[in-house]
Amino acid sequence: MQQNIHVAIIGGGPSGLFMYKRLIERNIAGLKVSIFESRKQLGQECLTATKCHTGALDECIGS
Repeated sequence: MQQNIHVAIIGGGPSGLFMYKRLIERNIAGLKVSIFESRKQLGQECLTATKCHTGALDECIGS
């Protein structure tokens, strides 16, 4: 029996997109992920984060 799993991610910044990427990479059957972001676009802070964290850009969905 397939189990449906719904995960809500609050915030579409670097941490939220990192978590989304990791969840999707696990290829879990029945997984649904919703990202809730107050801004119009996801990942707007990814480029800022890379200045502080080497390699963080690799974790951003848009790169």
